[in-house]
Amino acid sequence: MLLEGHKAEESGDFLAEVVARHTNVEIQPRMPLEELAPWMAAVSALACGDTGVRNLALATHTPTLGIFFRTLPYRYWPRYEDCHEAVFLRSGEMPGKTDILQGLEELLQRVYPERGQPRRIVESSA
Repeated sequence: MLLEGHKAEESGDFLAEVVARHTNVEIQPRMPLEELAPWMAAVSALACGDTGVRNLALATHTPTLGIFFRTLPYRYWPRYEDCHEAVFLRSGEMPGKTDILQGLEELLQRVYPERGQPRRIVESSA
């Protein structure tokens, strides 16, 4: 699920084709702050940049994967709970989708071990 932001560039429009093809991908329109906090407290995990939305997730004890690229994460990476992780490249470049998905997979396995290992797609040789 992509949580849309306030600015035009934070829209989920770029995912419209993916949403149309996949039932497990959604775009959550921007919601008022009084609705966002309870919604945030109910989600399994949040992956996002170092934003106010991430800070709200921290306040609601929602597991987070912080995505950092210009700012080093060490000052903004809560260590008081074991449900927060950060993905960043020491070069300062934006982490790629593989980095982010791997970080999220590792976080979810650590926080929710009872869910088991993620399903692997096996490609046939035919």
